Amino acid sequence: RLARAPGTTQLELETSWNYSETGWLDHERHNDTVAVADFDRALELLRSIVSADPNNQLARVEVAKLEMAAAPALESSGKTQRAIAARRDAIAILSAALERDASDDDARMHLAESWASLGAVYGRIHPANRALRADAYRRALAAIAAVKSAYPAGAVFDMDGLKAHVEWMLKKCTDGQ
Repeated sequence: RLARAPGTTQLELETSWNYSETGWLDHERHNDTVAVADFDRALELLRSIVSADPNNQLARVEVAKLEMAAAPALESSGKTQRAIAARRDAIAILSAALERDASDDDARMHLAESWASLGAVYGRIHPANRALRADAYRRALAAIAAVKSAYPAGAVFDMDGLKAHVEWMLKKCTDGQ
């Protein structure tokens, strides 16, 4: 359908979501090279929407979410620096979304998850740099604190569970582990 109607925003969104879903499934099956290719196709579509309409907040936040979803596959396929860049890009996009609309709990939840995820990857690649990990975890906790409920509408994350995990990881950093 997209080939017959290029530039149709709704079709581009749906197609990007399809690529994202297959990318996640391929990652779950440890076929990360294929997963990364699917995530890249999805990102290309979403970025084309944002390029055509820079004010499309949905597409911008979807880019950030997709960067987060792609990061584990990137890391598993040996593209650790690209995985870190994807997480940082997601953080930048979600932070900008919150500047536009401070009540956007969806962006705030994903921002918290992005910071927590970045802290975890720092722990894997720079285990001795506890300050770097602790900073990411503190930022995750700040984002979590601003979310109004443990399960906001449409939430994929359990904020209480994420908070407990991040607090535990932060404690490990500050205790020298």
